[in-house]
Amino acid sequence: MGYALALARDIVQQAIVADDKEPWAYLAQAMTAFATRDNVLAMAAISQAVAINPNSAFAHGQLGLAHANGGRAADAIPCIDYALRLSPREAFLGDFQFYYAMAYFQGANYELGLSYAREAHRLRSGHAVPLVIGTACAGLLDNQEAATDLLGRLKSLVPDITRDAVGATSSFVHAEDRARLVEGLARAGLN
Repeated sequence: MGYALALARDIVQQAIVADDKEPWAYLAQAMTAFATRDNVLAMAAISQAVAINPNSAFAHGQLGLAHANGGRAADAIPCIDYALRLSPREAFLGDFQFYYAMAYFQGANYELGLSYAREAHRLRSGHAVPLVIGTACAGLLDNQEAATDLLGRLKSLVPDITRDAVGATSSFVHAEDRARLVEGLARAGLN
């Protein structure tokens, strides 16, 4: 684990000790868990955030992301749907579109994954991961036009990106999901 991640984990723990009724501390804990592919911790932390604030659209969206990362696309979609019902004009709409892209990629629905990844990119153009997911979906669909477009956008954000680096850092827990991600990127033309 890198220094920054270890530091983040320690600070999150201090925040939880300082106020164990603050849902954002648990959501921050989940984000560190995503970075280490600890889906058990992510689910526990987000579940705690939801228990503290059942009306938190962001927490329900994060629950969907945790399910997608953990290989449970079918469980992810209703959580994200619920988040959007709680807050249809959500400030985190770009994130929610990204969570859908992750879930649809994980569930091998590459058409919807591509569509949601494009929308997530439109809403948050500086966020590289929706472009990774969209590029991989386009590659797996053999949609060369979309693959070329998205890969170009991705490389403009992260010029030295490689598919090996993506595979090594992806938040997908299961190796087969990371392997499909890398395969999609390869088919899209990423080295």
